[in-house]
Amino acid sequence: MSAPIDQLPGHPLTDAALLKIVNNVHALAVAAAPRLRTPRDYSEHYTLLLYFTLIECSGSVALLREHSRIAGVAAVVRSALDAFVDIKN
Repeated sequence: MSAPIDQLPGHPLTDAALLKIVNNVHALAVAAAPRLRTPRDYSEHYTLLLYFTLIECSGSVALLREHSRIAGVAAVVRSALDAFVDIKN
C-alpha cells in the first residue's frame, strides 16, 4: 500500500500547505464581501447568499482543522458542496 499523495516527500500539497491555501482564500473572500452589492433579482440574491455560505463553510473547515476537530469537517463540506451545486444550477 502506498502513502497518501500529500505525504510523499517533496509533494507541495501537504496538510499545512492546503490549510494555508484555504485560510488565504477565506481571508480574500471576507475582505471582498463588503464591496458586494445585493442584486434586485431574487435568483441573484439567493446566489449571493449561497456564496456567503461557501465563505462561512471554508472558514469553519479551516478552524476545525487548525484545532484538530476533524469529526465535523464532513458535515460542513457537505453543506458547502450543496451550496456550490445550487449556485451552478
